[in-house]
Amino acid sequence: DREGSDGWVDRTDSEFLNAYGQYNWAVDDEISLGFTLDYSQDELPGYWGTPLVPASVASNPLRVLSTDSVVDKGTRYRNYNISDNHNRSDSLWVKMDLDWQITPDIQSHTKLYNYVADRKWQNAESYVYDSGSGQVERDRLLVKHDRHVWGVKSDLTVDSFIGDKPNVFAVSLELQENDFDRIVGFEPVGFFVDFVDFYNPAAGSFAVAGFDERPDSLLKRTAALVLEDAYHLTPKLTLNAGTRLEYVDYDYEQLNFNGSVRRDASGRLTQAGYGLGVSYNAFGNTYVYARHDQRRGDISRAFGSVLTAFDTKPSMIYQNEIGVKSSFWDDRAALTMALYDIEEESSVFNASNSYTNVQESQGIEFSGRINATENLKFSAHYSYTDAEYGPYFDTLTSTTLTDKTPVNVPDHILSAWVTYDNIFDLPFEVGLNASYVSDRYFDLNNTTKMKGYPLYNAFVSYTGENYRLSLHGRNLTDEVYVPWSDTTYTDQVLLGSPRTIELSFKVAF
Repeated sequence: DREGSDGWVDRTDSEFLNAYGQYNWAVDDEISLGFTLDYSQDELPGYWGTPLVPASVASNPLRVLSTDSVVDKGTRYRNYNISDNHNRSDSLWVKMDLDWQITPDIQSHTKLYNYVADRKWQNAESYVYDSGSGQVERDRLLVKHDRHVWGVKSDLTVDSFIGDKPNVFAVSLELQENDFDRIVGFEPVGFFVDFVDFYNPAAGSFAVAGFDERPDSLLKRTAALVLEDAYHLTPKLTLNAGTRLEYVDYDYEQLNFNGSVRRDASGRLTQAGYGLGVSYNAFGNTYVYARHDQRRGDISRAFGSVLTAFDTKPSMIYQNEIGVKSSFWDDRAALTMALYDIEEESSVFNASNSYTNVQESQGIEFSGRINATENLKFSAHYSYTDAEYGPYFDTLTSTTLTDKTPVNVPDHILSAWVTYDNIFDLPFEVGLNASYVSDRYFDLNNTTKMKGYPLYNAFVSYTGENYRLSLHGRNLTDEVYVPWSDTTYTDQVLLGSPRTIELSFKVAF
């Protein structure tokens, strides 16, 4: 698979290459082997945002936020990045799968895998409009990643009876080593390094005086035992229970620009999580379920970003969910609904102070589909999310965020699709999609919102014996919107793609 684009912003060419191969071998009736190679290479667009300016400065203001800061329409397609920017990555997955039907009631699956990835970013990523000069001030940032992950996961599933009740028991053993090295570089004193014209920014180059680099690394080894059981108490009522027992050995180091140790943490963790659930077959193919899970977060997240403080104790995550899943009309229609409540609690240190941070979210999701005819299909999805910080101290900004709403979290998301296939008994398919994302907060202190936006898309495809030719139209109304905010870049916005026409051709060999 190879894809390429000139991008919709100046100098944002991108390429993507993926090569995938799989070989399956049935050794006998009980044993089968699978071998997979998956290689990817990409060069992402070098677009990191468009500067915000006061409305009084803009000759043609585009109001994408709830404040007086706007995007000047004349800069919508301008790129403020350097000419020799890099956003490259290479990765390779090698996997082997072994399936063994040991007895009619006992089966196992074992996966061996090895993953390597190299990534490099070098850009000018921060663009701040200077009202005094009328120019845009830029930084330089370099990030290099080198990751190597290998592991094995082996599952054993046993179908049996407890008394006269059916029971399914599964045990899984996981071993993994994750070796991650990173180099971060920027101008460590003033951060910003040059000015460019607001309307016609000169690209310039990455090389600047005073640029410095520093490394950090994390080596994490994990061993986990997972036990799960599903007990059919009655033909309609099923009880589920599971636990994950985990041992983690980690070694983390972060250096200063002068080579001295800034942070150094090594240790071992033994932790456990569990889940309890119940499922009831109310009628037909309609099931009602409830689930409670409690687990530890990933130790990797406990070390924070390149700037924040950290704690070597993973967060605790609590999740409750109830829902309904149903299919009917000979499976030509389906409906799901889920209510959930999630709470994450973590401990952080800043200087000599310790804080307990709490983040909560509750919500509801609906999704459904109807195959009205063999060719005509409808589907839709809606979600409502209520997210909030409890007691919370942000170590990056040294700001208390208690009772604030996290950035980038919309209250409402709605999408609907309609497709029609085999038009006039020809292998043509057409489709329409409409979606809506509501307002989201742009900043941590909840003073500014990104405006909600609708998007309309359409496609037409022709499918041959071993190929598919498609024409896609995206953002048909050319909506100007901000899909996402980065709280470290509050003087710029990342604009969504304008109206785009895409022609694709896929062939199977």
